[in-house]
Amino acid sequence: MLVWGGPTLEEADGVLALAEADASRITRIPGIWDDGRSGVGVAGAGDVNGDGFDDLLIGAPGANSGQGMAYLIYGSNTMPATFDLASGIRSEVVQLQGSAEDQELGAAVSGAGDVNGDGLSDFLVGSPRCSFFGPPYAGRVYLIFGSTAALAGTDGILALEELNGENGGWFNGNEPGGRLGDALSGAGDVNGDGYDDMLLGEPDFDSARGRVLLACGTPEYGQGTTPVFSHASLDYYTGNYANGNFGKSLSGAGDVNGDGLDDFIVGEPGKNRALVFFGNDAISAPKELRLSLRALGKT
Repeated sequence: MLVWGGPTLEEADGVLALAEADASRITRIPGIWDDGRSGVGVAGAGDVNGDGFDDLLIGAPGANSGQGMAYLIYGSNTMPATFDLASGIRSEVVQLQGSAEDQELGAAVSGAGDVNGDGLSDFLVGSPRCSFFGPPYAGRVYLIFGSTAALAGTDGILALEELNGENGGWFNGNEPGGRLGDALSGAGDVNGDGYDDMLLGEPDFDSARGRVLLACGTPEYGQGTTPVFSHASLDYYTGNYANGNFGKSLSGAGDVNGDGLDDFIVGEPGKNRALVFFGNDAISAPKELRLSLRALGKT
C-alpha cells in the first residue's frame, strides 16, 4: 500500500484503518502473480524520468516460478484507490524481469540517488539467487540509470539481461551462495565527491560472515560499452563472525555527525548488533576492511 502524506493521516482516535481508508489516504497495489510475494521489496526510487514526480519500486521475487519481477511505477497526481499493475504496464509501469527461474529478482529494491550526476535518479534491483556468469547463488545487483526517454520497449518490459552499459548494468557476485543483492540501499554522498553512492549487501559471504560492497558514484556510469561493472572500484566491508550475516540489512543514514559527509548503517543480526560507518573523503581509493571490535576500541 502507498500511504499519502498529509497533516491528518489518522482518524480522531489516532488510528488509520487501512482496510477502510479511501483514495485520499492510501493507494493499494495488489500483486499480479498469486505466488509472487509482491511487496517483499519496496522502495522510493526518486524521480527516475525527470517529470517532477517521485517514483516507486516494488519487488515480487516469487513471480514466474521464482524468476522474480520488479516494477517501477511512475509517480502521478492522479493515483487511484487501487492501482492495477498489469494494466499500467506500457504507460505508467515498467516491468523489470530476468530470464531464468529461481533467481529471486526483486528480493530487494532501492533508489540509488543520482550516481552519475545527470540530474535523474537511478535505482537498484537485487537478484540474490542469480547464478549467471558466476558461482551458484552468488547473486547479482542491477543498476538502472534514470532517463527522460522510455526505459522499456512498447510492451513496457525491460529485460535486464539486455542492459548495455549506457542504460544500466550489473554487479556480479563471486562467492558461491553469497547472495549479493539480498539487501540494497542508496548511501548518499559518503566521500563528498558530489555523486551519490550505493550499498550492496552480501550477507552469506564467507560462511555467512557477510560483506557489504560500497559502490561510489561516478560520471563514468552510463558511459561504458559493457553492462558488467567491475569490482575493482568497490570498497569491501567484511564481517568477522561466521553466521553473523553482516549486511543482511543496511541503509544510508544521512550526516549523523555533522561533518558534511553522509554516513551509513549496517546490521549484523547474527551478532545482535548494528554498526554505523562514517563518511570519509578517502573512500574513493578502493580497499577492503575486515571488521574488528578490537580495532573499533571494543572488547
